[in-house]
Amino acid sequence: MNDQVTFVGNRLLWIDDQIQKFDPWVRRFSEQGIEVDVFPDPIEALSALQTTGYDAIFVDEIMPGERGSDFLGRLATSAPEAQLYVCSAYFYLDDVLEAYHRSNGELRLNVGRIDKTSLPLTDDISAIRRFLTEVFSDGPKPEAIAEEKAEKLAGAAMQPPIKWDDYSQLDVNGKLELHSRVLEWTQKAREKAFSEGKTYLVFCGNWDNPLVAKDDLSEFMKEEELLSLARSSGFAPFSFSAGGAVDDLSERCSQRTGMRGYPVLRISKGAIQEKVHLDTGNPLTLLSYEHYTANGWFETGMRFDTHFAGELVLLGRNIVTDGVVFTDSGEATLLGRLTAFAVLNWDKYRISASCGLDCRTPGMSSGSRCAFRTGLLGRSLGDDLGLEFQVNLVTGAVHMRHTS
Repeated sequence: MNDQVTFVGNRLLWIDDQIQKFDPWVRRFSEQGIEVDVFPDPIEALSALQTTGYDAIFVDEIMPGERGSDFLGRLATSAPEAQLYVCSAYFYLDDVLEAYHRSNGELRLNVGRIDKTSLPLTDDISAIRRFLTEVFSDGPKPEAIAEEKAEKLAGAAMQPPIKWDDYSQLDVNGKLELHSRVLEWTQKAREKAFSEGKTYLVFCGNWDNPLVAKDDLSEFMKEEELLSLARSSGFAPFSFSAGGAVDDLSERCSQRTGMRGYPVLRISKGAIQEKVHLDTGNPLTLLSYEHYTANGWFETGMRFDTHFAGELVLLGRNIVTDGVVFTDSGEATLLGRLTAFAVLNWDKYRISASCGLDCRTPGMSSGSRCAFRTGLLGRSLGDDLGLEFQVNLVTGAVHMRHTS
């Protein structure tokens, strides 16, 4: 990429009701000379369009009081010259765009898509500049990465060894598919290592031998370490834990998913009660949230902040899960059932890791070690799945059974 490209004079409007999560990217974009205006309120954003012109608009497809496709139409009408991007981390994005095209097809066909989980890392200035060059380039962009380019990337990435440059540009569906293949390619090596007492493995470019093999899960590699490994080796790293173990993720991983902190799930059976953080996922390896969705455990579009079993309350919106109790921002209540998954051996692999800045644990601060980071729902569910908790959100009853 030409480092002489300048973004000075470009204006970006970013509309998201939880825009504060994206402050690091707003700062980086501003450092590159872009004037960035942020609005958590869609009506205020529409008002700003009456007096200010923008070169690009990022918009969350779900805004309080606004239907995604309808709001896109209003934006397209108010800013016909701006490059319009739907910025989302959810699988039903295609449905939103299809609805938009049905009602506004003649108005704007080149609505772009940006996956929140694939935003460039804020410490990688070259990646930030490549991203911005793509956003502010001329011409129609049905996606941030054109479909044919994405297919070409996926084809290259699916061939071992997996190059980091190819992997990092895959969308979440491509990452899911690739993770399944890596599970197959590493099966014999993982079985051998786990039978020898290893608990945590990292494969990077060689599927026959793990590059990292640890006896204790507490020695897992943090995201920054995995990124350093990926950049130095040129290959994508994939981490796995032994059956019954728990995987972990860093603060930055949670921030990059577009989720807020680590939701707490309180699970009780008789006199026994466990408090666990729901793993909101790590885009570097595999998004648990998307893995749940892909396997039908959560329906697409599920968005939540906090969970409590027994007296269970879900705070969020657009939960489309069959039988879930949920109160959205409009006070509408739905009834249903949630199934959560956790590890088999709570005691052996109990860990407590640092939480993110927005951890909702009372009295916790950034850098503190949260007691609720125990029995974390693991990322590598193919390995970690051991217990199934079924929470009846109507009665509060909790049922637990072994799945292996």
